[in-house]
Amino acid sequence: MQYGKHYILECIVKENDMLTNLEGVKALFTSIVKTLHMTPVSDCVSHVFPGSNGITAFQVIAESHISIHTWPEYNYFSFDVFSCKDFDDNALDALIHEAFPVAKKVRQIVHRGTLMMNETDLLEAPIVTPTSSTSL
Repeated sequence: MQYGKHYILECIVKENDMLTNLEGVKALFTSIVKTLHMTPVSDCVSHVFPGSNGITAFQVIAESHISIHTWPEYNYFSFDVFSCKDFDDNALDALIHEAFPVAKKVRQIVHRGTLMMNETDLLEAPIVTPTSSTSL
C-alpha cells in the first residue's frame, strides 16, 4: 500500500521570464490539473515578492497539492506535486519543459507512507486517546 507520490523538482533556467509570470504559472497549474486528471478544490493562492518579483504559488487539489517557488535573481525555481493517487511523472516533466527553458534540473520521486507500508503493523498500532483538548 502506498499513501502518496511526491514529485520534487529543482531547476536552473536559461531565461527567467517565466519565473516572474504569475499568469503563466497559473496556466501551468491548470494544465497540470487537467493532464494528470486531478481535482482542484480552490483557486491558486499566490504571492509575488516585491523587488525580485519572485513567485510562490500553491494549488490545493483533492489529491493533495501543487506548489512552486521562484527566485528569478538566481534563474532558479523549486516545484512539487504531492498526490495520494499515482500520476504520470513523464507527462509532468513535459509540461514543465514546455513552460520553462530548463538548463539544469534535479528531480526526485518520493513515495510517501513507508511507515504505513506494513498493514500488520498498522493494525497492531496502539490507539491513542487525547487526555485533554486544546483550542486554537
